[in-house]
Amino acid sequence: MAHRVAPRAELDLDDIWFYVAKESGSIEIANRLINSITERFVLLASFPYMGRSRDEDFGLGCRSFAVGEYVIAQQHYGGADHRRHRDKPHATPVKDVPHETG
Repeated sequence: MAHRVAPRAELDLDDIWFYVAKESGSIEIANRLINSITERFVLLASFPYMGRSRDEDFGLGCRSFAVGEYVIAQQHYGGADHRRHRDKPHATPVKDVPHETG
């Protein structure tokens, strides 16, 4: 199933890669993290209603899916899937995303 990565998400992925490579001192670790995140795009394109509904947080039709400390925010547009990260340029840590209670 096809998907598109929003320009902002591309920048977020670059920022995440740079941060992880710098902090860990390992390009390999940064590559593995980015691969882990981007591999989920295909899964989410195939199953666009996976993850938690975020209509109230990000807008109608938005969902989120955690990958380690990061969250993929997606919006499904009737056949075309768009990926985008919200908040900080380096993506949103799971702890900063509003969680449902109950």
